[in-house]
Amino acid sequence: AQADEIEACGITSVNIRTVLTCRSKHGVCAKCYGKNMSNNEIIPIGEAVGIVAAQSESPFVNKEEIKKMYTLLKKVFPICSTYTSNIPTYPGGYWAWAFCSETVKPLSYWDERRGNEITKTCKIYNKEYHEARFALPNYLKELL
Repeated sequence: AQADEIEACGITSVNIRTVLTCRSKHGVCAKCYGKNMSNNEIIPIGEAVGIVAAQSESPFVNKEEIKKMYTLLKKVFPICSTYTSNIPTYPGGYWAWAFCSETVKPLSYWDERRGNEITKTCKIYNKEYHEARFALPNYLKELL
């Protein structure tokens, strides 16, 4: 819907500012550094924000590896959560990922408008499904 509006205005290209394309001679400028997703404000230079998401594999097959991984991640990140989903083509059919951040809590930010747009195009995904991905079974809570 938004892409159609942009095309209707005759816009054929846009400049995207990111830390990967910043032309600042020293570090990264504030505009390229971006906004903090937890409060939608420009991030002060040097403030640690953002997330790291990493596959932590099958909680059935790789228990010891997952335990080691989270032990290390929790030493680096004050916020470290696990989310899971059924992935029938993966070993064990159940997969886990790590969500790590210095400042962003995994369920603290939900853009209602954007979420509703995405949900309209999906057969499985919705806000409740998203939130449920962070609910862990007892054996996984005990492991981590």
